[in-house]
Amino acid sequence: MTEGRLTRVDDATFAALTADLTVPVEQSAHWDRFDRALGDRQPWGRLAYRVDGRLRAVVSLSQYRGRGFRYLWAKHGPVWVSPPTAAEERDLREQLVAGLRRSEPAVAFVRLHARHR
Repeated sequence: MTEGRLTRVDDATFAALTADLTVPVEQSAHWDRFDRALGDRQPWGRLAYRVDGRLRAVVSLSQYRGRGFRYLWAKHGPVWVSPPTAAEERDLREQLVAGLRRSEPAVAFVRLHARHR
């Protein structure tokens, strides 16, 4: 079973971690300005997922409000260093949900892209 560690990172750390990765614009700091300009959403934060101390993925989440609820969306994310296993994807999702239930209980759901069911 894969057990990694999902941690929140600041913008500078995220930039350093992604320097050698191909990151979709929606997962970059440039997307923050777009989110803020639309009014119904804003940047929520960035996370790094490591397994055995090695970076496996990064994810940037935007916060949306609609129809009376709040949700997070990682458009075109997470960004994986190399293709993930099903266990890694599941572990990242489980850690994200558990962390949000503790720190952000008002978030109704998280939308992520996945390679495995």
